Amino acid sequence: MTITLELPEALEKQLRKEAARKGVSLDRYIIQNLEDKDMPGEASIYSEQELLEKINLDLGIPAESWDRYYFLVGRLQAEQLSKKEHQELISLTEMIESANVERLKYLIALAKLRNLTLEQVMSDLGIHQHDQ
Repeated sequence: MTITLELPEALEKQLRKEAARKGVSLDRYIIQNLEDKDMPGEASIYSEQELLEKINLDLGIPAESWDRYYFLVGRLQAEQLSKKEHQELISLTEMIESANVERLKYLIALAKLRNLTLEQVMSDLGIHQHDQ
């Protein structure tokens, strides 16, 4: 799963500095911090089956939106994206990122329920993290 975030420059520098100080990658440092956060009641509200169902909903984004997203990404990579298409791509990207945040909450809850790391649960479910 890929999540792209726009962070304020000062926060990015702080996160990179802390990750370097701990001797881990930025991705790993952020994941560790997310895993350490308590999500009140998330694991107790849902059963493992319910969490799996929420995780596997393909983010709730219609197939047409995915198709359009990939089409626009292709146009962006080919440097053929119009201003209107650029705004549409930004909107679709924000929608996908928002859905990824929701999915990540359920993945973290499942990891806590199973007493595993987030990376282990993602690996078990065949969800691959893309390094930035």
